[in-house]
Amino acid sequence: MLEDMTTLSDALRERLNDMKSQISLVKKAVSGSAHGIHVSYKVKVPEPKSFGGARSAKELENFMWDIEQYFKAAHISDGEKVMITTMYLSRYVKL
Repeated sequence: MLEDMTTLSDALRERLNDMKSQISLVKKAVSGSAHGIHVSYKVKVPEPKSFGGARSAKELENFMWDIEQYFKAAHISDGEKVMITTMYLSRYVKL
């Protein structure tokens, strides 16, 4: 009977170690760091509407807000902001 209990105890200890390693693997997978792999998600950022030079403060404010939100979502660097903004100006505003 003692031998049976020792065998059972060893089997339980082995099963416990297996479960601990599986739990550790699940924790790494959930945190996104399993085997050093980092998951990144790419989101399609809608482009802002162009500004045509309307003489409306509200339209200009809306354009500025839209372009700022676009820069934040698309992670645009400060050095590229002016060049990109000019691409969204249309008609007489470019002159």
